[in-house]
Amino acid sequence: MKVVERTAADNVLNALFDQARRSSGRAALVVGAPGMGKTRLLQEVRRRAGEAGALALSAVASRAERAVPMGVVRQLFGTAHRVLGEQRAARLAELIDAAEGFRLSGPWPDRVVVPRGAAEEAHGLIVGLAERAPLVLIVDDVHDADPASLQCLLYLVRRVAPCRMLLVLGGRTGGRHAMSELSAEFVRNPACTLIRLSPLTGTDPILTAELGAATSRAAGDAWLRESGGSPLLLHALAADRRDPGQELPRPGETFQLAVKYLLDQLTEPELGTAQALAVLGSEATPGRLDRLTTRPHGSGSVTCTALEGLGLVTRYRYNSTAAAAAVLERMPPGKRAAAHRRAARVLHDDGACASSVARHLLAGGRDDGLWGQDVLRRAAEQALRDGDPRWAVSCLRAADAYTGAPDQADVRAELLSAEWELNPAVAHRYLDPLLDQHRRGRLTPRNSIRLVAYLMWHGRPTEAAEILTDLDRRAEEIPVGLRMRLESTRAWFGHVYPLGGIPPQERPTPGVAERLLTATLHDPALAPSISAMAFVLHRRPYGVTEAYEGQLLRMARRSRTARAVLAAAGAALEAQHGNHALARSRADQALSLISPDAWGITVGIPLAAALIGCTGVGDWAGAAECARVPVPEMMFSTLPGAHYLYARGAYHLAEGRHHAALGDLFACRDLLSHWPLDLSGLIPWRAAAAEASRGLGRGQGLGEPPGMKNPARRTAGTITQAERRVAQLAVEGSTNREIATRLYLTTSTVEQHLTRIYRKLGIKGRADLSVALATEE
Repeated sequence: MKVVERTAADNVLNALFDQARRSSGRAALVVGAPGMGKTRLLQEVRRRAGEAGALALSAVASRAERAVPMGVVRQLFGTAHRVLGEQRAARLAELIDAAEGFRLSGPWPDRVVVPRGAAEEAHGLIVGLAERAPLVLIVDDVHDADPASLQCLLYLVRRVAPCRMLLVLGGRTGGRHAMSELSAEFVRNPACTLIRLSPLTGTDPILTAELGAATSRAAGDAWLRESGGSPLLLHALAADRRDPGQELPRPGETFQLAVKYLLDQLTEPELGTAQALAVLGSEATPGRLDRLTTRPHGSGSVTCTALEGLGLVTRYRYNSTAAAAAVLERMPPGKRAAAHRRAARVLHDDGACASSVARHLLAGGRDDGLWGQDVLRRAAEQALRDGDPRWAVSCLRAADAYTGAPDQADVRAELLSAEWELNPAVAHRYLDPLLDQHRRGRLTPRNSIRLVAYLMWHGRPTEAAEILTDLDRRAEEIPVGLRMRLESTRAWFGHVYPLGGIPPQERPTPGVAERLLTATLHDPALAPSISAMAFVLHRRPYGVTEAYEGQLLRMARRSRTARAVLAAAGAALEAQHGNHALARSRADQALSLISPDAWGITVGIPLAAALIGCTGVGDWAGAAECARVPVPEMMFSTLPGAHYLYARGAYHLAEGRHHAALGDLFACRDLLSHWPLDLSGLIPWRAAAAEASRGLGRGQGLGEPPGMKNPARRTAGTITQAERRVAQLAVEGSTNREIATRLYLTTSTVEQHLTRIYRKLGIKGRADLSVALATEE
């Protein structure tokens, strides 16, 4: 026996045919996995034989006809009467009919004994055909041949040498006893050649024939990876190309049909492994395959080798995700769900990460036992940290299906956090039930603190203050890490809602700002207080670093709410700096990501920025539209309300409605009076009110909010000696670098000193510094 590989197959078969024509008969057994090109190669042999004047007879065995005695032989010689003549053809038909009575014998249940006389007579008739012209007999899928036909073919193989005959059989590697018998005969017979069809390589001419020379050179490796080297799958991928110039493979309908054909060729254990691999995905290992398919140890590795031969799998991974999807699609829904539930249990027992186990729980449905709910909650928490709230929502909805679980209330609170990242409007349906659960003591402190944030967002300070007061009473029960979160939330509550029953601090110090932001980044829900968000992006005055802002931006990539909040913060910042077009653009982005009715009390920030932006660029229709957007009444008791009142007042002023402007600006003044710090640098209502008064022919005496004097006089005395030295040098014209050199400071420290000085004196920059210092003195 001679053994050759795919690349030499064509040349070898041509050589064998030449030898057969010279009365040196030959037999070839072409073996390979389904889809490796056996049929195409055998068809090519028949075409060439016909062109060379040979008599080519062919048959295809079928699994469905294995019980039909001599079925393959009938196909093979069904048209031989044209060359045999009537008498010989009739005799051959009689011999074939007589084979139906051949008895089974030997240790193999599918083996028959062919009477010697009948076999010799039939052989003589076939040799007679070869005497007239070279005879080429071709049988495809010989592994599915009926036992009687197989014995006849083996008889021919043993006696092929003296005839002008080429016998070409195509069969599958491994498999039934038929292939074992054939292989054994071919091994010991020098007139036989074994041709093995292995997966394609990058140098195979089939690749160029399917894809063209240009694509084969540029992206041949990608096509080979997707097809696993299977000619059938490669041909299907090529057929799915919509554009001849398409370089990369895109599996389509033809590819799916090819995969389904290969699945139909599998044995039951092989199909079970294929399904298990598709279910497990990247978590597949030999041991997990055995446990998922409930087969003996090592079975998964054996059957996986068969799948690799088909080009479907490499090292326990599908070469194409489309192939894995086709396998899952063919599984009955109930069987697929059960497989996912078993996979979840297998992975959980192996200590796999929560997100991997959760994927199977979502695909398979609820598993018995509360371990599944715990896994889903941990997967959701990690998803929020990774900025993937949609996956978190899916996990928590599945966790919520574990009705009657002791942590049901906390699951609902976590679901609120995840859904809020996608659309804050959904919070309405959760707030009252969760507030009731807090009052019953069924929420953890962590989720109660989260609930405060959502109540603040939606304008419910009374209930928020109730929870904060209750948590203060239970402070000893709260873990140390959460106490920082509680302290920060309480501080910002007092700052955003000065009338909410909890006194605000002197101001939100850098420490509080950073602690709140740190808690936000690790909670992982984004802090809903628009005040916190606005101050975060004013990072220099409040000590928030660019690194923190970078973390927020990374976290916002997948969270719709986070993107909207950051856009609103950016809009407010641009409006303050006079970049009106950019302020309007970012405000529009924020309001398109989240509808105005979902913003709660924080809607004042993007609306204020939009009003200032439209007014600044002269878009009066756009400004009027912004002013008509309904806002919650509670907003006018918060810091976002002050932003909005100032912006609307400035819009009225630009339109010449001085009375309306003063109304909004004085309302802004009165609202700001409840904060114990001067926010005029952030919300410059005084200048706008003075202009409106002049428009009405009044003087500039605007009055001060109750308890406040002229801001420069009120705050100048708080300037420290270190700040005074910096301010004096700045008035004298020294640059920040020069001041730093003279006072032995860093340039950054000088910048921070000047920022605090400007805020304390109520001025915007160096231009006003000399007058403010003179007034103070």
